[in-house]
Amino acid sequence: MYASFANHLEQGLRYILAFGLLLWLWPKVLFPRVDGDATERAAANYLRMVPALITLGYLLVITKLYELLTIAAILSLWAAYRWLTRYSREHRMEKLTALATLFFDYFDKKYSLREIALQWVAGQWREVRKEWRQRMLMKGSFAETALLVAVLAGAGYVRFYDPFMFAAPGMSDGNVTLLWMKYIDQRLLFEGGIYPQGFHIYLATLYKFAAIDALYILKYTGPLNSMVTLLGFHFIVSRLTGNRLAGVAAAAVYGWLGFMIGNGWERQAATNSQEFAMTFLFPSLYFYHRYLSTGNRRWLWPGAAGLTAIGLVHTLVFAYLGFGIVALTAAHWLSGIRSRFPQTLWVAGSGLAATVVSVIPAGVGLLLGKKFQSAATAYAASSSKSGEWPLPEMWPIDYAGLAAIGLMLAGGLAGWRDKQWRTVFMFGFLMTGSTFVLHFFGPLLTTNVVLLSRSGELWSLALPLAAGMGWAVLFAPSIKLRFQRFAAPLLLAASLVTVGIRYPLEPIVPYKMEWESGVQQYLRISQLYRPKTWNVFSQREGYAMVQGKGHHQYITYLLDNYDPRFKFLTRYGAMSYDRNISNDVFIYEEKNVFRVPRDNAIYRLEEPEYERRELEMDRLREWIAAYKQANGGIDIFYEDANLRIYHINRPVTREEMMDRIWNSGGEGR
Repeated sequence: MYASFANHLEQGLRYILAFGLLLWLWPKVLFPRVDGDATERAAANYLRMVPALITLGYLLVITKLYELLTIAAILSLWAAYRWLTRYSREHRMEKLTALATLFFDYFDKKYSLREIALQWVAGQWREVRKEWRQRMLMKGSFAETALLVAVLAGAGYVRFYDPFMFAAPGMSDGNVTLLWMKYIDQRLLFEGGIYPQGFHIYLATLYKFAAIDALYILKYTGPLNSMVTLLGFHFIVSRLTGNRLAGVAAAAVYGWLGFMIGNGWERQAATNSQEFAMTFLFPSLYFYHRYLSTGNRRWLWPGAAGLTAIGLVHTLVFAYLGFGIVALTAAHWLSGIRSRFPQTLWVAGSGLAATVVSVIPAGVGLLLGKKFQSAATAYAASSSKSGEWPLPEMWPIDYAGLAAIGLMLAGGLAGWRDKQWRTVFMFGFLMTGSTFVLHFFGPLLTTNVVLLSRSGELWSLALPLAAGMGWAVLFAPSIKLRFQRFAAPLLLAASLVTVGIRYPLEPIVPYKMEWESGVQQYLRISQLYRPKTWNVFSQREGYAMVQGKGHHQYITYLLDNYDPRFKFLTRYGAMSYDRNISNDVFIYEEKNVFRVPRDNAIYRLEEPEYERRELEMDRLREWIAAYKQANGGIDIFYEDANLRIYHINRPVTREEMMDRIWNSGGEGR
């Protein structure tokens, strides 16, 4: 069963191991160590590793070398090169001698690999405990940690409920994302037209290393991206303001009250490129801030890497980060333009370089003879008439966000003499205030449909940032409130309890495009039968699901081409069964055609398709009736109130068996 604990334990552990290997372990040996605490190092490694994997993925897909062993080999050679250039010749010889000694001692049975592994784990655990002790020694750290854990637990529950309970991909983009991930895995680039493929390369790389069904990669990654973005709020707010509770407040608004902000939070439990790009937004801004503050270019490179990653993933978020960098630079200029001019040039240069890198894949696609994806191009170029797009309605939380923006302005002006204080809060005011204007007055300022429809998502990022920084202004060190050290965590805890009672946490369950049972039966089929040995006849959603595992054809193809009078699928006019069809065939009959809820905007777009499917199901029932009459019945593989799956099995002939034995190719990745 998909929703069983044992199933998700196995799939989840594989996913975590692949994620940890690619985004935690490898970066530690591939990149220079960033000065800072463990969280800053982890964030810097994440920002640098993702664009490296995406760039490597593009190169290997184009050269048709995108395989697990190739990726592992290149990363290993990169690590070896880093090791050779990092240490002197004498140090390398000492290390090699020690390694050779360990090698021979192992065969002399002086130790076991298990002991070495345990020692390494113990060393890592000591480092974690050291960081934890240092953290807990800080004033107020226990209360902040407990509140952050509570926020993470609630946010994780509402986001991971859907992937743990329901197998069907979320939203209309779910199957497209799944299909493009599989295209990358099959070394096919821009099959659906030129479109940023960074996210799909990232998914496909996780897929290769996790060795689980691609559906689990899709289902787990979306909520995880949302949780990483939530941690990004805590990361930037707590460090910019020096107030860790302010970081918790920002994370709580995003994690618990996201349904009130912008266009809702359904996308936070689905898997889309835009939400993946958002994970890089705030860590990148933080590292740019550190560079502008210190002039040390070691802080610049992680920020530039994050900007590049977003450019390779999603254009709108790339533009929003560019705007944030401009606002951040302007805030630093308040301390003097001349003193910041060299850093500004480096920041501008990094932005130009990231832009160039971001457009290279499109240029490669054009050289390969591909065209830009028509739907994305039309959407990006679409516009509305003045007054056609309604102004968004203001809700209490929006007024609270506006008040927080005012607090940042007041706090920045009141603490103007403090350079750090002034820079931080004027940056927050510029970025969040401008986003507020764009979202609520966009129809008066622009006619671009992309900005108008997606400005809500940008506001959902700006409002929590404003809330956290507004909290920092209220509880600034300069405000001498009695018992402030105890009042702040108690007030935040009371606020979380109040929110939890007033708005109980409910799981985010994105709308689906197909029956849940149909997806679960696909998983069952893929487990029972060897890859590429079965065919599924179903609707278009099944194409993305089956791709790479079995073979898929549409119901229409079955009805138009195969004669129901024959036991095994035989084309009209032929006297022998179709040898291009696998021995096991599964036919999906929708007893009730799946429809999204009528109040969903997708329904109007899909209504003609639903009507077509109704007629097609009538034809399929006639085909099945003719098949039963001619062949004495048909096996039913699965049936419920909405779906019936038929199974036609053709025994393997001796000729086919010998062909499989002598000509079987590898099915691995």
